[in-house]
Amino acid sequence: MIKRTLITIILFLAALALASPVAWADSITKTYLFSGSMSGGECQGYFYEEGKDARYNCFSDTPSWTYGSTASIHATLADGITIDIASSSNQIFVQNGLAVSGNVTVTVGGGTNNRYILHVELHNEAQAVINANPESTHSFSTTISTGIFYKLVITYSDKDIYLINESSTIIRGVNEKYEYTGSPIQPEPTEVVCNGTTLTKGTHYDVSYANNTDPGTATVTVTGKSPYHGSVSKEFDIYDPRTVPWEWSGTVRVTEDKTTLQPVHVMGNVNLEIADGVTLTAKSGITIAGSATLTMVGPGSLTVTIGKGEKGTNGANGGETNNGDTGGPGSTGSAAISGSLIINDGTVNVTGGTGGEGGAGGGTSGYQHICGTGGNGGTGGAGIDGSLIVNGGIVNITGGTGGAGGYGGSSGFVRAGAGTGGDGGLGGLSITGSLTVTGGTVNTVGGAGGAGGKGGTSGTLFDLSEGLPGKAGMYNRALVRAVTCTAANYVIRESNNYYLWNDLASGSLSEKRFVLVFEISTLSVTAQKGTFAGQTRYWATFYHPSLSFQLPADAQAFTMGSGNALYRVGDGSIIPAGCAVIIMVESSSTNDSIGITLTKTISSMSVGSNKLQGTSTATAAPSGAHVLSMDSSGNVGFFPFTGTIPANKAYYVE
Repeated sequence: MIKRTLITIILFLAALALASPVAWADSITKTYLFSGSMSGGECQGYFYEEGKDARYNCFSDTPSWTYGSTASIHATLADGITIDIASSSNQIFVQNGLAVSGNVTVTVGGGTNNRYILHVELHNEAQAVINANPESTHSFSTTISTGIFYKLVITYSDKDIYLINESSTIIRGVNEKYEYTGSPIQPEPTEVVCNGTTLTKGTHYDVSYANNTDPGTATVTVTGKSPYHGSVSKEFDIYDPRTVPWEWSGTVRVTEDKTTLQPVHVMGNVNLEIADGVTLTAKSGITIAGSATLTMVGPGSLTVTIGKGEKGTNGANGGETNNGDTGGPGSTGSAAISGSLIINDGTVNVTGGTGGEGGAGGGTSGYQHICGTGGNGGTGGAGIDGSLIVNGGIVNITGGTGGAGGYGGSSGFVRAGAGTGGDGGLGGLSITGSLTVTGGTVNTVGGAGGAGGKGGTSGTLFDLSEGLPGKAGMYNRALVRAVTCTAANYVIRESNNYYLWNDLASGSLSEKRFVLVFEISTLSVTAQKGTFAGQTRYWATFYHPSLSFQLPADAQAFTMGSGNALYRVGDGSIIPAGCAVIIMVESSSTNDSIGITLTKTISSMSVGSNKLQGTSTATAAPSGAHVLSMDSSGNVGFFPFTGTIPANKAYYVE
């Protein structure tokens, strides 16, 4: 057995000698040889540095291995390089040297005098590269087979290297925000500390800046000089303080282009005057207190945006016996403006925040287990979370885009099921509250749905299977409530419905915005004078299936209960949509009939039981129908009727 082992080792070493080493500038490459466990015989395996043990025996005294169980072994190799070999299935054996088999995790680290590991490769006896890892990680899992010989190649720096990165380095003396001056802002770090050592500018590092002139997020970057390598950055904000105060009632005047990165809080009744040709940009949104108002008086431009919602957490990876977890959902995007807004003039552009991206699904290494589904993207934020009155100007409001769905979990395991991508988030509303338009131009667009997440993958390089992608999020309706307009050109009528449209520069109409709009116009109903239920008044009936109407001050609406008793609808001033009513008018007129002016309005009033029915179109009277009419004595009541009932009239069936 020993003879056969030695021959195999010699052939393996000869093959290794033909391989070209990995070339790294200013580096050292060490090669370590070890075997998978042998069945039978005295030699159970070996681990030694190539060229340091010509005996090729199984009783190597170096390196000195330490271990707490057969599942984990640790050793310090040349130049302080450490290697850990661990197995969750206890398939590591120590007897007369090192022998391993099964699925194990190999981790390479350490190094004396801060010598940085550049590259790690693991080869089998056929010289195939099993694993090759980049600088960011030197830990990998692989399967070690019984009786197979392996080569571990470690490349590291030949001199001290100190890494500058987020975990090792602290930048002090850079504030979170600086006032806008029109010139580059270059805050000098007062101290740069790397692993506890204070560095010197010019000797150990250089400083650079990005996006550090205009309002926004700027960056200062510290880049190491040999022997310090790498870089670390710190962000700071540049803001323009001249766009405030907004807290109290009064007027805010803006005479030159400005950007504010801080959230704007309006606590009183504020008039915003922006000079012609000037733009004020609020990148962190505007919040208007419940008792406050913000009135844009123009004639310049106001642009309001807000940041993206937070990404959902990634799902935890599954193991050999369980599935990967689903990624967390992204958070809902924030509204760009919250509260009551009035636009009298100028141009206002508002865009709701994008929903957060869904977290990625977790992977799994379990046989025939499933990787996690990606988290769903968050719903886009509303453009305006509140009410809007537009008396003039140009207003463009867009709901926030839904967040993208998270990627489905992936696994390199052949029999692991690939994860499904998360669904994209629903687009945000343009306005959540009421919209009243008396002038100007208003364009409202519901937010676009987020992209569906990409499905994960599983399998090997030659046997990849891919999970299903997530569904794209839906476009949202532009508005959640009805709109009132004074000018017919703001609405398009289709049958009994009114819709808000955009009028494009070409004069053509853009797509319908899927929101019912009420035009502030009037409808006249004729009421006849007569005595009904002992009351001499003017009487009429009315019905509309989808629109509510406001009655004049001298009129009241009633429904009919059992025994033909009349019941006032609420305070009698509104006819709710879909409610057939009797209208009574108290008037000093001496005419036999009068016209009643009804005005379209908004109502969410609920109505109880009602004997009356209604029709929105001219309809043949059903059997047993009774309609409001007057006999020869001037008495008004409901009498049997066999003809055609006119449109928008009420009746009851006996």
